[in-house]
Amino acid sequence: TMFTHFASSHPQAVKRQLEGFIAKSLLDYESRNIEKKHPEIPYALRESDENYLVEEITRQKIDLPAANDRAGLATYFKFHSSDYRWESPRYRGVVLHCVDKKTAKQAKKMLKKVPEKEWADKLRQTFNTSGEEKIQVEQGIFADGDNKYIDKLVFKKGDFDPLMSYPFTIVVGEKMKGPDDYREVIDRVRKDYRSYLDTCWMRELSESGKVEINQEVLKTVNNN
Repeated sequence: TMFTHFASSHPQAVKRQLEGFIAKSLLDYESRNIEKKHPEIPYALRESDENYLVEEITRQKIDLPAANDRAGLATYFKFHSSDYRWESPRYRGVVLHCVDKKTAKQAKKMLKKVPEKEWADKLRQTFNTSGEEKIQVEQGIFADGDNKYIDKLVFKKGDFDPLMSYPFTIVVGEKMKGPDDYREVIDRVRKDYRSYLDTCWMRELSESGKVEINQEVLKTVNNN
């Protein structure tokens, strides 16, 4: 017959097909009887699937937003800003050491019309040109004790001697109870926002009553 002729002409090909058929038959048989012979395997597979499911849901619902959702982080910070207040007020602004009273007055007036992040550059461009330096600038967020000029002029503590070449020192800014931008305390906000998202997700699951999650698996994923 045609098969006999093919088999005699291609013994290795026939052997491979036969071995493949036998292997598939054995695998099919084992698959049908696996629960009887190894009852722990289906459980392990289900647990593995559940573990993967929880990891993926955690990534989509919690990890990614906590890391990248800038609008969510900003909103969370806005409604929980009191959690990030400092133990004592700080002063955010600039210390200006000026060559004369007129320069100090002009600088203070100018800063009212300029965004805070541009203060230092604008001051230098306006008053420190043509090789003449009329102002020295210190900008930042100052706690009590960080800067002797801030201590005296803002917190009313201590004293300072005016700089020889810049005898007029003023401060421009505001006293604050805490940061006003989540990026100033980004690590803490991310951690708290993640915890908040986790709580919301667990509540959603509980209220839906449609999904059961292995709590031990969930605990393992969250701890990692």
